[in-house]
This record gives sequence, structure tokens and C-alpha cells, in this order.
Amino acid sequence: MKPVTFDEKDLKKIFRIDNAYSRTVRYVRRGAQSLVFLVVVFAVSFYGINFPAFWQRLRYNIGDTTAVSAPAPITQATPAAPLPVYDPTVTISKIGITAPIIFGVAAADIESQLKNGVVYYQDTALPGEIGNTVLVGHSSDYPWDTGAYKNIFALLDKLTAGDQIQVSYEHQILTYSVTENKIVKPNEVSVLKKTDQPTLTLVTCYPVGTSRNRLIIRAGLTSGTATGVQTSDPTTTSLPTPR
Repeated sequence: MKPVTFDEKDLKKIFRIDNAYSRTVRYVRRGAQSLVFLVVVFAVSFYGINFPAFWQRLRYNIGDTTAVSAPAPITQATPAAPLPVYDPTVTISKIGITAPIIFGVAAADIESQLKNGVVYYQDTALPGEIGNTVLVGHSSDYPWDTGAYKNIFALLDKLTAGDQIQVSYEHQILTYSVTENKIVKPNEVSVLKKTDQPTLTLVTCYPVGTSRNRLIIRAGLTSGTATGVQTSDPTTTSLPTPR
């Protein structure tokens, strides 16, 4: 007669409870394990893709001053003949950024130009004009995309009332003081509309690494001469997507 042997697996089958309750418990356990696995994969992928932006934010939060080494403050040149002509630039010393402002970009082409700097939104006020000057920048872009400015606005949410923003344009260096920091939905196009005072509006996607909402920074002109008046409003149904 052939000897009968039992191993641990056979014993578990014999004594395994197989009823509706036990089957439900097993299904729930497997579902929970699958969910945990998917969450871990998503988290690793998300933070891996947006690592440069989150690394910059971490260094800022722990007080690493090298993360936001402030550029040398721009000083107003003494008027002379001929007057100096400044390259269009935005500088925010608190979060250590300086970026060129790109003009002449259609609304549909903003995303493709963000790798070259911060994009001026057409049909808003020119810097220094009475009206609303809108600048759009990346908070985080895909690691395989090129460009030196794909995380330029990663720390924009750190700005609070009173923080200074400098914009150099043509013959002036304009200083704006932050008045508002808010989060809006992508269809909140009212933030692009004309204002009755020289205003600067910065736009980026929020939270970092997503395009779910838009972070809006508003600032008023505190230094510089207002020249000209905004004559038109942009016509659009949604804000740009500077991921």
C-alpha cells in the first residue's frame, strides 16, 4: 500500500474554514493588499516625477538657505542719457528666483514656452501700466522635459502679504508688494481681468505636480512710474496649465 503523507499545506486545506464569512474576509484582505500596493506605486511614481520641485520645497522648509540663495537685489540705475534698457525679468528674493519674461506668446503656446522662463499673458497690462499684468510659470514639469525654468514657481505659495517682487522692463525696475495669495479653480478667469491700479498677477498650477487648481499671487505697484493704461482683457474660458 502506498504510504499517505501530509504536509503543512494539506493540513491547512483540511482545517480551513470555508463559509461566506471567511470568503468575504479573504476577499477584503486581498483587496486591501492590492489597494496598498497601488497607493505605494502611485506615491513613488508621483514624487519621483516631481522630485526636483519637492526637493527644493523640502530644503526651503528645513531652512537650507542654499535652496533659495537670493540673487543680488536689483538697484535702480541712475538716469542718464541714454536711459538704460533692462532685459524683461522677474525677481523674487524671498524664494531665490530670477527668470526672464517671455513676450509675444499666444495663449495656446504658453505651455511650450515655459521652459524658457516666465510667460507674459497676452492682452493683459504691460509691466508698469495701470491694469493687471499677468505672468505664468511652472511649479513642476516632467523630468524628461528640457528647460532651466520648469520648477521656477515651486515655492510661490511661500509668499505672504508684504513680500517684494521686482520686474525689470524697458527703462524701469518696478517693485510690487504682495497683497493676496489664493487658490482658484482653472475656470476662474476673473483673475486675468483689468484692474484700476497697476497690479501684478502670478499664476501657476497647485498643488505642485498637479494641474487641479491654480495658485494666484496678486501684488500692487509700490515703486516705479505707472506708464500707460491697459486697453483690453484676454478672452478665454480657462486659465493656462503651467503644471
